Amino acid sequence: MKKSALFLSLALVWGLGACAPAPPAPIPAAAPAAPPAPAETTGGMGVEPSVCVSFQPGQREWFELEKISGPLGDNAVVSRFVLPAADASRYNTVLEVCPGLWFVLTHTGESRLLDLDEGIWSRGPTLSPSGATRSLSAPGVESGGPTWGFRDSTLAGNQVFISDGVLDTDQRCVRIDVHALSLSDLLSPASEATTEVVYQSTPCVSYQDPYREASPLRTHLGAALVYSPLTDSLFLTIGDFHLAASSLSQAQAIGLANTEKDYALLADPAAAIGAVIEIPLDGGEPQIVAKGLRNSLGITLDGEGSLWISDHGPRGGDELNLFARGANYGWPLTTMGEPYDRSSWPDDPNQLLAPWLDNGQKIIPGTTDPALWWTPAIAPTGVVSLSSSLMALGGLASEAIIVVSRDGDQAREIRRITLGQRVRDLAGDEKGSRLIAITDSATVFVISTAAIAGE
Repeated sequence: MKKSALFLSLALVWGLGACAPAPPAPIPAAAPAAPPAPAETTGGMGVEPSVCVSFQPGQREWFELEKISGPLGDNAVVSRFVLPAADASRYNTVLEVCPGLWFVLTHTGESRLLDLDEGIWSRGPTLSPSGATRSLSAPGVESGGPTWGFRDSTLAGNQVFISDGVLDTDQRCVRIDVHALSLSDLLSPASEATTEVVYQSTPCVSYQDPYREASPLRTHLGAALVYSPLTDSLFLTIGDFHLAASSLSQAQAIGLANTEKDYALLADPAAAIGAVIEIPLDGGEPQIVAKGLRNSLGITLDGEGSLWISDHGPRGGDELNLFARGANYGWPLTTMGEPYDRSSWPDDPNQLLAPWLDNGQKIIPGTTDPALWWTPAIAPTGVVSLSSSLMALGGLASEAIIVVSRDGDQAREIRRITLGQRVRDLAGDEKGSRLIAITDSATVFVISTAAIAGE
C-alpha cells in the first residue's frame, strides 16, 4: 500500500506529489514459465487465509519476469525486475497476498500476481474503479493520469481492501472510496472480478464552482490504507484535494473569500478531508479520528500497535507522524516547510492577502508536531515497519528508500537506499525478511531487511 474528537481549523493544498511524465511501457515477458509451488503457510497480519492453502498456481498461465542485470547499487538490493506490461501508465500499489505471492495493481484496475523468488508473473483479474480515469473537459479538476483510480491496498484475512481516488462525473465531485475484493476472486483464473465499495468519503467535493478553474482539484488525494487487527479496522488517509494554498499565488488566484470558504470546509470536523478515517470491519460507523494532513501516501502499523503516517509538506516540511486519536497535524495552518513561492512575496506577513497564509513553522496551539520532518522534500510514499525499531519510507523526490530508527515517539533517519527511481509504493513480507518497492519507472526492487538492519 486503511470516535469523535475535537479538531482545530485546517485547510488543504496542491501537489508536491504531482505525477512525473508517464514512464516507458513495461517490456512484456518473453516466454511462458512453470507455475510456483502451492503455498505451505499463509500471511496477512498474522491471519491465515485458507484460500492461500487451496490456491492452485498450476491453473494459471505464468510468464517470466524480465530480470534487470548490472550493478544493483546498494548492498541491501537483492534483485530487480521489469514489471509486467500493462495498458495503464503506472502501477500504484504492491501487496503480499499469500506467502511469496505479490499483488500489483494499476490505477485503472489491471492486476498482476508476482512470484519474485521464481521470477515469474501471472495476469490477475481486471477491477473497475468507481470513477473516471480518463481526461475530462472540466476546468475545475485536473483529470486523467494515474492520480485517479486505485491507489493503495491492504490485506485483512480473506479480503483485499483497495483505496480509490474517485472522479465522479455524475455528481461532478471528487472523493475517496474503499473497495473490498475477495482473495479467492483475486486468485481465481477469471479475467474480471467484482469489488464491493465499503466506504465513501463525504463530502464529495464539487469541481463545478466557477473559481475552481483558477485552482483545480488535483493530486492531493492521500488514500493510504492499512488494516489493524487490534481494532479490526481499516485506517485510511485522505488528502486536502488541493483546497488549501500551497502557494500564496494559489490563494490570490481564487481570492480571499473563496480561500476562506475552502479553509472552512477543511476545518469542518465532520468533513473527511485532510483526515485519518477509521473504518470498522464489524459494520460499525466510520469515524474521523485525526485531521491536519495534506497528502499522506503512507501508513503502517508497528510491532507495538502504533500507527505511523507519512505526509507531504509544501516546499519542504515532509513529515512522519505518530498517530494519536483526535490529533491535528497542523496543515494548512502550520507546516515545517513554507509556501512554494514564499520568496516572491514581501517578508512582512501583513502585506500578504492574509497573514495566516504565511504558515511556515507557525506555532498553533493544539496541533501535533511531526516525529520527524525533512527539508528539502523527500516526497514520502509508502511506510513499512521492518522491526521493533526500524521503519522504511519510499521517496518520490528522493528516489530512495529512507530508513528510520524509532524509539517510542521519537524517530530519526539513519540511512538512504538510493534506487534512482521514484518509489511509488513499499510492502514487506510476513516473514520480515524482504522489502518490495515498485517505482514509477515500472521496476520492482527486492531488498533484504537483514542488510538494511546491518545483520
